[in-house]
Amino acid sequence: KKKILKRKKALKIDKIAENRRLTRSKKSRDKILGNLKSDSIKLKKEINSKESMIAEIESTIKKLYKDKEKTKKIEIELAKIRAKKNINTTDSFKSMMGKLSWPTTGRIVSSYGNKRNSDTKTITFNPYIEIQTNLNSKVSAVLDGIVRKISYIPKFGSIIILDHGDGYSTVYSNLDNIIVDEEDYIQAGQNIANVSTNNNRLQFQIYHNGESSNPEKWLRKK
Repeated sequence: KKKILKRKKALKIDKIAENRRLTRSKKSRDKILGNLKSDSIKLKKEINSKESMIAEIESTIKKLYKDKEKTKKIEIELAKIRAKKNINTTDSFKSMMGKLSWPTTGRIVSSYGNKRNSDTKTITFNPYIEIQTNLNSKVSAVLDGIVRKISYIPKFGSIIILDHGDGYSTVYSNLDNIIVDEEDYIQAGQNIANVSTNNNRLQFQIYHNGESSNPEKWLRKK
């Protein structure tokens, strides 16, 4: 009888211990799931924020080119400057596929196109390339043009939009120390700013008539 009672007591202790273990396991699992949910919500907010920033840049580009009078004026001004400087018009933007100089030194760490996020199971479109560079690296114009817009967009930082004529424009984002002004004529290779020191990454975009184009197809191969 004593052996039976002893065995029942041992089983009861084992059951209590098992219940405690299961409780701890459930709490641990709930915490992990809670963290994953929190991370997922945070990630979705970041994606939404990024999409809204991209939309703002694209909206700015389209608004600029809706101003037909201003666009025509820039076309005429560019033609005059290029003629005065004996710049061959055959070297216009549309003829520079695969020939453009890089806007800064470094390597591409984020490419153009659709990006699938395995955590949120969503696909987002990336209309720019991101170039990882060194501290205080200079940013230069990939081709001559006129500064159409200087602005600031949260998360993208300060941006410069250059108009190259024929509906082509380039966008340089995440900048510090901008040294040009709106309506300035910029020569190819001329320094216009520095890459921001917050992460030493330049976002670079190319648009034609308001539609994005893959910058990697336009830049010279290294």
